Order: sequence, then C-alpha cells, then structure tokens
Amino acid sequence: MHFLTEKKSGAVQENLFWISFLLYIAATTLQTTFFFPYFTGVPYKLIILFCLLCLVIREVMLDYFSTEALIPFAICAVLAAIIAKNAPQIMFIAIPMYIYAARNIPFRKIALVTAGVQSVILAVVILSSQAGLITDYFEMWSGRTRHYLGFRYSLYGPTVLYNVIALYLYAKGRSVRWYMYVILTGADFLLYQLTDSRMTFTTSLILILISVLDRIFPNLCRRIGVINRLCVLAFPICCVGSIWVTAAYKPFGFMKKLNASLANRIYYGYNSLLENGFRLFGQKITWVGNGLRVDGTPSSQVRNYVDNLYLQDLQRYGLVFLTLMIAVLTVFSWKCWRQQNYLLLYMLALTAGHAILDDLVFFLCYNTFWLAIIPTIHPGLADVRTDQPEVRGHAAGGGPMIARGKDARTGLPEARAHAARAGQREASYHTI
Repeated sequence: MHFLTEKKSGAVQENLFWISFLLYIAATTLQTTFFFPYFTGVPYKLIILFCLLCLVIREVMLDYFSTEALIPFAICAVLAAIIAKNAPQIMFIAIPMYIYAARNIPFRKIALVTAGVQSVILAVVILSSQAGLITDYFEMWSGRTRHYLGFRYSLYGPTVLYNVIALYLYAKGRSVRWYMYVILTGADFLLYQLTDSRMTFTTSLILILISVLDRIFPNLCRRIGVINRLCVLAFPICCVGSIWVTAAYKPFGFMKKLNASLANRIYYGYNSLLENGFRLFGQKITWVGNGLRVDGTPSSQVRNYVDNLYLQDLQRYGLVFLTLMIAVLTVFSWKCWRQQNYLLLYMLALTAGHAILDDLVFFLCYNTFWLAIIPTIHPGLADVRTDQPEVRGHAAGGGPMIARGKDARTGLPEARAHAARAGQREASYHTI
C-alpha cells in the first residue's frame, strides 16, 4: 500500500540528505583529531543537531510512503530510542536515523562520495600534524614508536583508511584500476609503519586481495559455498563466541596467554561483566580507554575499556538491542549471499571479526556500510523516488486515480519499469 501527498521536488530531499550526511561524516571524523578543540562543546552539538534536523525535514517533505517501509522504520526507531537512553554522545543517535534515511539513496554513490571526502580529511589531518599545525602525539609500544598522526589515538587514522579502502573497492567493483591497488596497498603499509595498527593493516590487505581475486577469477566466489555460508553466520558466531570466551575467562593456562596476546582485552571485558552485568535495555556505563582527551593529555584514570563491540552493546544498550542488531546483520549477510553480492558479504564477515577486538566499527564514520542494510534487505524501497510526474483524476467508479507517468530511468510505464527492476534484482550480480 502506498500513500501519496502533494508533489514536491525530489532534488530538494536528496540535497538535504547529502548536506546532512557529509557534514555529519566530516564532523564525527574530525571529532577524533586535534582539530576538535576548535569546535568542541556547543558548536559540535549544534552541528550534529543540525544534521538530524535536516534528516527530519527531509522525511517530512517526502511525498511517498509505503507500508513496506513500516518494519525498517520501526526497527530503526526502537534502536534509536535505546541508543538515546544510554549513549555517551549524541552522534550515536544519528546512526539508525541515517540507516533509514539512506534507504532510497544509491549506496554505491554514498560509498564513492564518502571515500573521497574521508580521503581528503585523512590527508589534511596527517599533513597538518607533520607540518606542526596540530599535534602529532606518539608513544612507545612494544619497542616501536606509534604516531597518532594528528588523531587522538593511533588507531583512528588507520581505521578511517580502512573505511576508505572498503568503500572504494565496493563502489568500483571489478572496474578498479590496477594502479589503485598499488596506491591503496602503499597507503595501508605506510600507516601501519607509522602507527603499528596491525589489525586494520591486515584486514585492509585481505580486502584488497579479495578484490583482486574477484577480478581475476570472477566465478571463484560462487564455488566456495561452505565459506560463503559461514560468512552469513559470521555475526552470531563472533558475538556468541566472543562473549562466551570473555565470561569463561580464567587467569591461567591458555586463557592467560590469549588474553596477553590481545593486550588484556579479555580481562577488561570479564571485569566489566562482573562489575556491571547486563540488562534488557542497557545502562549508562563509562569506560576509560587509551585515547587522549580533547586537550591532548592522557586520562589519569585506570584503563578499563571494553573493546569488544558485542559485549559493549550488550552492557550499554542491552540484550534487546544486541539481539535485534545481530538479527538484522545476519539477514543483511544472508541477502548478500542470495544476491551473490560476495564482495559485500566478505566485507561484512571481516567486520564481524573486527568487532571482537575493536568497537570503532559501530561508528558511521568508520563503517559506512551500515547504510547498505535497507537497500540490500529490501531493494524495493530503493525505488521510492519523489521526482516522477503525477496525474490525478478519478476512475469510472468515482474513486481517486493516480497515474504516475513514465519511469525517468527506463522510459517505460512505471508499473512495467518497477517489474523490470524487480527482475534485475534477482540477477546473478546485484548492485546497490
């Protein structure tokens, strides 16, 4: 069922999305740098509120709403309400809002634009730190020097690069130029040498390798069915497995060695479970990490930060939130498998493993693939546009009749064009 109101310009709504989204990505990315002191506090909150206001205005202006959108809307609303109750920052409330707002924006376009914007931000921050415009904090870690490169923690910069690499490879698909593989690999290696960010370095190399193999052997991914099925279940496996290992932690034997190799991450998670437990709808919890404060000084409090995203969400946002999130991400992965969108499937599997050791994948500026959820799970919502001409009249029986004209992309009557697009979505290679 579809509900139509008076016609408005579709370009306005899309422009509102881009203004809001790009400003949000820029602000939240710079929030982790030493540029943040220039707009911290009230200015930063006003920026985020302005971004959210643009999204609300856009949704109000949309003149097309379908009952098919009710379930995604309800899920995003529940997630946003739980996040609003316990989130440490206002920026997190925007994540489910952007997931819903991006339902009718081509994700490949979002990926390519975001990769470009974040590449510029990353380059400006690093060059500014080397030019002395902002601080390049560094520390000794396991006998190596780790540069923060203008960020407030050594892993922030490499994680931005990881997001850029993933977005670019996905947006370009098999049309990536060979010299771009060299550039991306070189940038990944350079940041690894400067920051000692082993996890992001490794996952980025794996993504590049998968992309190269998919280009050379385009049918290879279809032949590894067992691996594909495991990737579909990556999120529940990583979630249950990592929380179980944390809850069963004992400070001796294999567990002690594993915890030491993971920089005491298991111990911090275990200790947090003992102190805070978990609830159905979460609780406000403050953890202390290694990142620098806004003024560039390390925290004087004892470190107890929980890096495991699954455990963090369980404790901060509750069992209901975690269950809903894992269910949605599993369906997301399953749809990628059914649509033979293998590159995105493998990216999600890597994200599932990454989340065990790093909660940054929850941030939209570090993992923009959140916005591909609805277009993948429910491709029909991506066809909702507000820039088609409408002719209003009355049917023979006196009831209202709405003729929506021809489809702008195909030139066919809209009903036939919609059917054609639905058939295309079942093709062997699905694009978002």
